[in-house]
Amino acid sequence: MNVYVIYKFKDAEQVEKLLKEYKSKDENGLLDFFRFNAGERHRMWHKKAVEKMKSCNIACYFCSAEGNEESAAKNVKWELDLANKYKKTVFIFNLKGNPSALGGKENPFAKTIFGLDYSGELLNINKYKVFDVGCAYDVLMKEAQWNVEDAVVNKDFDKKGLGENEYYNLLLEEYKTMIDTSEKLMERRQNISNLYTTLCAAMAAVVGASFAFENWLIVAFIGIVVGIVFICMSANWRACLKAYEMNNAGKFAVINAIEKILPANLFDSEYRYNTKNGIKSYSNREKLLPIIFIIFGVILICLALTVIFLIACDVI
Repeated sequence: MNVYVIYKFKDAEQVEKLLKEYKSKDENGLLDFFRFNAGERHRMWHKKAVEKMKSCNIACYFCSAEGNEESAAKNVKWELDLANKYKKTVFIFNLKGNPSALGGKENPFAKTIFGLDYSGELLNINKYKVFDVGCAYDVLMKEAQWNVEDAVVNKDFDKKGLGENEYYNLLLEEYKTMIDTSEKLMERRQNISNLYTTLCAAMAAVVGASFAFENWLIVAFIGIVVGIVFICMSANWRACLKAYEMNNAGKFAVINAIEKILPANLFDSEYRYNTKNGIKSYSNREKLLPIIFIIFGVILICLALTVIFLIACDVI
């Protein structure tokens, strides 16, 4: 599990000591920490921070009550905002004091959680998970060892009053709900693809219609505009398909986990059969369309620029 570590440099010695302790306990190498050292705070550190925040599983802030230096507070605030932007769970480990005190509006310590003059966000403190640093290792290991197979069935569910048939009927209904939401997600993805395909086909028709002007300069100008639109639109199309694919992957992970409790593993068996026999899913072919339109857009721009060059040289 990749963990993005946030802290003020005045706490660096204490935090480094803790991280070394955690790594020594982590015999299976489940925890991989990323943090900036003081010498790495150069002008390009923000770019590296964005890359690491995107790839991390969680972020954790080792917070102390001492000091509220403006530069340190700004950096902490920026990193916490970055975690929020990329929807990362943030664990706050209190290096000093009672973690429950972090929520007190009158406590100046609370302001240092979010950085410089950020206390107004205390109304949203529940979006952060606050713990005492003494249990930080256990919290991180619990998060690292989490898996969908163990979590999908609610172990705290009270089966009192339910017979075995009623219990499995209830589980089957929830299973059907997951399948239904997955199918609706695939349907929305298909609708998005149909929409983009229609728009791209319409833009290609615009290029064909531009020849009616019998003016190469107008044709070239339209070609450049359409080419740029093709590239931008197709890039957004690819991003949408990737987002749908990732969301559906989570749904199928839950579906497969439920199937392990049920008599038949339908979806997992189908996936294994298709993989073994080299059968590609429709989604794999679907992802080729945006690439084709991007290539078409690049070719269109190159041809339009060539036409403009030829016009400038009085060739046409």
